[in-house]
Amino acid sequence: MNSIYQALFSDSNIVSELRKFDELEGVKVKEGGCRFCQGALDCAYYERRPRGLGVVLSLGDRRRISFCCRACRKRTTPESVRFLHRKVYSFLSVMVCLLLRSGRAPLVTLRRLRGLCGVSEVSVRRWERWIARFLDSPGWRLLRTRLSPSFSVEDFPRSLVEHFVLSEQSASTSVIGSIRFLSVLSRP
Repeated sequence: MNSIYQALFSDSNIVSELRKFDELEGVKVKEGGCRFCQGALDCAYYERRPRGLGVVLSLGDRRRISFCCRACRKRTTPESVRFLHRKVYSFLSVMVCLLLRSGRAPLVTLRRLRGLCGVSEVSVRRWERWIARFLDSPGWRLLRTRLSPSFSVEDFPRSLVEHFVLSEQSASTSVIGSIRFLSVLSRP
């Protein structure tokens, strides 16, 4: 299972699936209008250069979907499964790194992660502290109610991915489901 998760860093199909989800979220937000004044929204996409993936990203894969209100000029940015708020690494990279490091005995060393996706040991340790703070937040407690009572926080995010595993799903589908579940983390 370890090598399956490692392969996700360079899976171009998963990148296109994540882009499709972001595009659907963008359509919903644009149709809903400005959350401040209900005005019409215009596209105000901006380019990002997410790190940690082993695939060459097209321009469409590097654009963060965002809108600007025609009336009040305030920005509205929908949730994303490709970009994790202001972090420079992609949501997928962060999730897979944390997944490979979760549990009592991490499956992958910090040095090996550097070779897989170029992430530094300092960044991974920061992500581990960040996710620990998230798991202690009111936002997580609210999301947690949508999971089964037997869900284990100790092995997060591995336990979250396993929650989304059904007998016929692949590891990539389960990781996508987990990222979609956590997409609230991408809010600006």
